[in-house]
This record gives sequence, C-alpha cells and structure tokens, in this order.
Amino acid sequence: MIHWAVHFPQCGFLGKKEGEKIPGGKQLVGPMGHLLVGRDKRDSREELNKLIEDIKARQLEAEKGEAMPLCIFPEGATSNGTHILTF
Repeated sequence: MIHWAVHFPQCGFLGKKEGEKIPGGKQLVGPMGHLLVGRDKRDSREELNKLIEDIKARQLEAEKGEAMPLCIFPEGATSNGTHILTF
C-alpha cells in the first residue's frame, strides 16, 4: 500500500490472490487497480489464459489513458542474492 501511495504516476500492481485474505485486502484491490494472481499449481489453463488476456487488456487501456498502468515485478520470491528465481 505504501508503494502504491508514493508512486507517481500511480499504477496498479500484479499481486498474489492470497492478499485478499488480509483484513481489508478485498476492499483495497479494486480502488488501487491491482490484478491478483492465483499461485496454486491447480489453477486451470483457462484461468492462466484469462489472466494473460486481462494483463493485455489492461495494457491497452493504460495506453489510451483509460486505466492505471500495471506494475509487474519480475519475481515474487527471495533468494540468497546470487541468482534470479523463475517467474
């Protein structure tokens, strides 16, 4: 939330779906313009394809000025600092 508040211009973030379980998480996702990703290996191919299409649509909307840009960090995990983990 702090990163979103101080970043200019504001952008939405790609985050983990489990963030909805944090108190107030569901209420912040929409207004802050975030997209959430299920990290469960059981997610279907259809769900993953829909996410990719949502990201593409969001990019097109952002280019037209109709939506906030989407910020995607290349990795969501940490390592011992010697290499980049798979996305």
